[in-house]
Amino acid sequence: MLFPATENFHRATLNFDGVFTQYYHPKTFNSGTKWTPIWSQPDNICVDICGTEGSGACGFNSICKLNDYKRPNCKCPRGYSLLDPSNAYGRCKPNFAQGCLENDINSTEDIHDFETLIDTDWPTSDYEQLVSGTETPCKRSCINDCFCAVAILRGDSCWKKKLPLSNGREDNVVNGQAFMKFRKSNLPLL
Repeated sequence: MLFPATENFHRATLNFDGVFTQYYHPKTFNSGTKWTPIWSQPDNICVDICGTEGSGACGFNSICKLNDYKRPNCKCPRGYSLLDPSNAYGRCKPNFAQGCLENDINSTEDIHDFETLIDTDWPTSDYEQLVSGTETPCKRSCINDCFCAVAILRGDSCWKKKLPLSNGREDNVVNGQAFMKFRKSNLPLL
């Protein structure tokens, strides 16, 4: 055993998200020492959850990234904020009006911009796939589509996603770029 019981305390928890995790802590107490995870099932809740319904490990429109203690760290993308600020695992709401307003359709490139997120995806929110090959046509297609909230470029495919975004994840297994559309901050909200 790597962490023998003669030298370490052990504990196991079943967390709110269904992850079963075993931890160890050295019996020689040091104030800087924390409980360290040995293993968990599933190993990475952010990428292992793959249901087609629900929001995933974090709320709708959020991004899940596993921290050093094998726990999900949830964050809202740029232009979004927590619907309930006291719930760090909750859903994120856009801080801007998204939709097909007539004034927005004719000047969408003046109103919106993108933030590029590496290795980020919402795999269950697709509504259109384009074989674009490069970043420019992928972004152009999304920015000119009033339903597109984010476009994912992976290989030669561009996947357009609509709200609400579910099962958001940031991990190197994603192997792609997300172009998150947001409303430019100097323009009034509608």
